[in-house]
Amino acid sequence: MRGVNRYLWVFVLAMVMIMVSSSVRAEIIAFSSDRLAVPEQDVWLSRSDGSQQVLFSSTPDEPFTDHRSRPSICNDGRRIFYDHLSGSPEYVGELWVKKTSGVGQPKKVLDCTNPTGSPNCFNLGGPPPFLPWCGPAPVNPLPEPLTGGPCGCKAVDCGQPATAFDGNPRILFTYGNPIGFRDNILMATWDVSSETLSAPCLLTATGGTAENPGNNLDPAWCGSNHVVFSRTHHLSTAEPTICTMAIPAPGATEPPEIRCHDTPDFLDERYPSCGRRNGGENWTVAFALQKTGATNSIHRICTVELDQTTFDFIPDSEHCTPNEEEDLTISWTKPTWNPGGTEIAFAANMDELGDPAGDYDIYRIGSDTDSLDNGGPIVANTTNTDEDNDPDWGP
Repeated sequence: MRGVNRYLWVFVLAMVMIMVSSSVRAEIIAFSSDRLAVPEQDVWLSRSDGSQQVLFSSTPDEPFTDHRSRPSICNDGRRIFYDHLSGSPEYVGELWVKKTSGVGQPKKVLDCTNPTGSPNCFNLGGPPPFLPWCGPAPVNPLPEPLTGGPCGCKAVDCGQPATAFDGNPRILFTYGNPIGFRDNILMATWDVSSETLSAPCLLTATGGTAENPGNNLDPAWCGSNHVVFSRTHHLSTAEPTICTMAIPAPGATEPPEIRCHDTPDFLDERYPSCGRRNGGENWTVAFALQKTGATNSIHRICTVELDQTTFDFIPDSEHCTPNEEEDLTISWTKPTWNPGGTEIAFAANMDELGDPAGDYDIYRIGSDTDSLDNGGPIVANTTNTDEDNDPDWGP
């Protein structure tokens, strides 16, 4: 009996050690970099303070003409999805995934060139086979299929499972035709047991009408039932505005309402990211604000609060990093919240923090309104002569 108790205590001690090690697991930031070979980009990982930077996405047999970027760490921290842009025979975007532990090889999630057997890029809005809507179809959906050039997927974001009992994360991504300037947002489920993507469905439509203007870009999860994204006002990539929409509920009879931020003309809002400031209950959207200039543009990092019932943008709740000199050479972009909501990582081409090259590097700033309004203090995670971009902060 004494021996049994001894083994029981060993088992209990081992379980406690596992629980402690899991609770203190360091947060990571995934980002893209061309430090191995220009112009190739790869996904790299680091601790949240910028230490222990390691290569994540490349494999020896992949060509140096390929680009791996825009990583997205799943909410459980176990997988990282990313864009894969192939350089041969022409640039076409694909979605790939790899376990955060680094065990195993990267896996192609979706070949976006011809996933339904149609020559027309998912055949959105065209004759069968076509991609189904995630819920009720919106007014005036796509009037014609996407044709006229290569199609691709990009801007993937890995979110929470549909329910607490479902371990399969849902992902968002854009899919479109770069020649026609048409991008739309799709949702799909990643089956962790079979490592396959369930049939994707269409969340948004681009019809060039008042109900469905322009492109739909940069999707990001805002909780488990809402999406924040950028939407242009016409069939181009100019003057996007950040918007929110709910994921259609099962059995819904009306399409979800899209609510957009009231943005002045000549201002672009891109790369939204949702977080709960300082771990609170309310959702806040961080985004990059661009003011178009004569030869360049100014990017700042801004936040705006959301109404927790309607997910509409609360007027006069914006806070932005300053750029009083209107310096057209400085660009702050692609913000991402840390899991606790206390900091925001972003990419910027500043040289005042020890990087004289003026290329993009990864920085961090406090998410509190004082830090944003004052533009700091700012901490540099990377300082080198290469381009580091596309940060995503995960557990």
